[in-house]
Amino acid sequence: MSRYIVVKPLLSSEPSRLQGEYVLSISRLLLIGLLALGLLIGLGSVPPAVMASAGEEPALEVKPTIEVKPVILTSIKPLTMIATAVLGDQVEIRQLLPDQEIPHHYALRVSDRRLFDQGQLVLWIGPELETFMGALVTEREPRSVITAAELSGMVWPETVERGRDYHLWLNPDNALLIARTLVLQVSELSGVNKAVLKARLQNFEDEIATLKQVVGERLLALKGNKFIVDHDAFGHFTETFGLRGAGYLRDSSGLEIGARARAKIMSQEEIRCVIAEPESRIDRLQGLATKWHAKLAIIDPLGAKAIGFEDQPEVEFSAYAGLINTVTEGFVDCLEFR
Repeated sequence: MSRYIVVKPLLSSEPSRLQGEYVLSISRLLLIGLLALGLLIGLGSVPPAVMASAGEEPALEVKPTIEVKPVILTSIKPLTMIATAVLGDQVEIRQLLPDQEIPHHYALRVSDRRLFDQGQLVLWIGPELETFMGALVTEREPRSVITAAELSGMVWPETVERGRDYHLWLNPDNALLIARTLVLQVSELSGVNKAVLKARLQNFEDEIATLKQVVGERLLALKGNKFIVDHDAFGHFTETFGLRGAGYLRDSSGLEIGARARAKIMSQEEIRCVIAEPESRIDRLQGLATKWHAKLAIIDPLGAKAIGFEDQPEVEFSAYAGLINTVTEGFVDCLEFR
C-alpha cells in the first residue's frame, strides 16, 4: 500500500496577509524617510548628525579669514602722503583732519574722538600746529605717538624771526626723517611685513634724492627774485631751495604781524611775487600785488590739490612728491619774468 505524507502549512492564510501589510507599511515609511532626506540635502540644511547617520562625512563650514591691519592715525594730509608712500597696504591709514580744513582753527567732532581711539599709532606735527589734538595726545601711551616737531634731526629754517614755522614737511629732508621714524615704529606692530616696509622706505629715499635735484634745477634761475607771503608757512621750502623771501603778513600760527613790521614790508621794492593760500583774503592781497606790479599766486602748503610731474610721466612719484611739485610750480609761475 502506498503511503502519502501530507504537509500542512505552518501559518494560516490570515496571519500571512497581515504580515505582508506590515512589511509594506515599513517599506513605505522607509521610502518617505529617504525622500525627505534627499529634499533636505538639496536645500543644504541637513544637520551633520543626520549626514553622518546616512553614511556621509559631515561638511565642515569654512569661514574666510579676516585680515586685521594696524590702524595708523595721521593728523593732516601731508603726513598721510608720507605714511602712504612708505607703509602702503601694510596698514590702514586714517586721516583725522579733512583735506579742506585748516589745522589752526579745527574743532574735534565726536566721530573724531572715536577715530582717535582706534589708532595703534598716531602721527602728528605737534601742539603748535594741531592745537585741537593736544588734550587727546596726552592721554595716550607716549610710545604710541610720533610728534614730528620733536624728532631729533629735524631741520628748522634759520630765517624765522618770530617763533618757528611748523610746516616742516615742505623740506624733503624732514619728510624723510618722518618716514624713517614711522617705518621703525610700525615694524614693531604685528601683522606687517618688515621686508616690504624696508623696500618701500628705500624707494622713498631714492625719490627724495631725485625730487630735490629736480626742484633745485627748476628754481635755480629764480633765487634772486623777491617775494612776499601772506602766511609764514613756506620757510622750510624756501630755505631748502635758496629762495629770497622779503617778509610775511601773518606769522606761522596765522596771527597778523604788528604795524611796524607791516610798514617795513610795505616799504619794500622790486617785489616780484605775492604768495597767498586758499583761505587768504585774496582781494586784499591782489591790491598789494597791484601796488608792486607783482604776480599773485595761490599755493596750498597742505596739498589738497597736489599735481604730479607732467614732464616725467614715465616716472611714478608719490603723492608727497606731487605736493612738493605743486608748491614748486606755484613759485615758478609767480617768480618768472612776465
